[in-house]
Amino acid sequence: MPQILGNEKDNTNRPSRSITLRDLVISTVSGTWPKIVIVVFIVELAILFFGSTLPIPQATVNQISSQNSNLAQTAGSLDLLARALFLFSNNFRIALFEFVPFLGWFFFSYSIYNTALAIEVIGMGVSLPGPLVTLSLLFQPHSWLELPAYAIATTQSFYLISTVVRRSKFKFELARTGLVIGIVAAELFIAAIFESAEISLSSNLVADFAIPWIAFAGLVVLLLLGRRNLLRGYRSDMMFQQPSMPPSLMGQQQTPLSSPLQPNAARFCGKCGAQIHNPRGAIFCDQCGQRIIQPTVRTSYSSTEERSTSPPPHP
Repeated sequence: MPQILGNEKDNTNRPSRSITLRDLVISTVSGTWPKIVIVVFIVELAILFFGSTLPIPQATVNQISSQNSNLAQTAGSLDLLARALFLFSNNFRIALFEFVPFLGWFFFSYSIYNTALAIEVIGMGVSLPGPLVTLSLLFQPHSWLELPAYAIATTQSFYLISTVVRRSKFKFELARTGLVIGIVAAELFIAAIFESAEISLSSNLVADFAIPWIAFAGLVVLLLLGRRNLLRGYRSDMMFQQPSMPPSLMGQQQTPLSSPLQPNAARFCGKCGAQIHNPRGAIFCDQCGQRIIQPTVRTSYSSTEERSTSPPPHP
């Protein structure tokens, strides 16, 4: 108990680290966060394909068909920008519900399932199976913006649940949620513009296919180049910034390594002294949220000191 109380006292006296926009962006585009987005996106596609094969009662078919008809009529009566704003408002409202911790996954599953049913009803009207209609939607650029946006919102909902369960990194995840809401809003607005343009160009099949995809490809290239430059600058910080040593290693001689993958190396958080168990993938310390920007270091001991491979004690 005295040891635990002492650690808590040290943590309260330690100044809090300010969260920068660069920290938030790096944590969002690297590490495990985008991997979870990919997994959720695959689950989303699976629900769409599977849900569009389920039997639907005739009363439900009539209801969904009426809703689809009203939506198409309303969207078709608007000009390009007004139609984009109309589509964006509907989609963004759904995405905001998916950010809610614990309930976000329910809203996500429910909205995707309803979309699958609407796709199946559309297929019935043109005598095509639902999965084939779902596949045809993937040939439209707006689908590759709208569907991942829902996966992004649901992923951040999962991280909000995680920070509530672990009772840590509240400030960081709240700040990242604000950033992700902005990303989802921008993504859905661009998707609405693409979809609105696709509706306007529907009479010209060549233009409907070529123009949106050319614009979409240019957008993807810009995003990939931006991510590459951001992470390249981050790796530059890792190689050239002087590391901060945990208090338990102060006074010992430190020798930087030329390669971060060299064996017999130790990585420790410069803020709380916790050992980083996954130096290749770790960007933020799991204990305190500190961004790990120091290179790997090797502790050099004198000949009279006893060598030890155990991690340093927690300050």
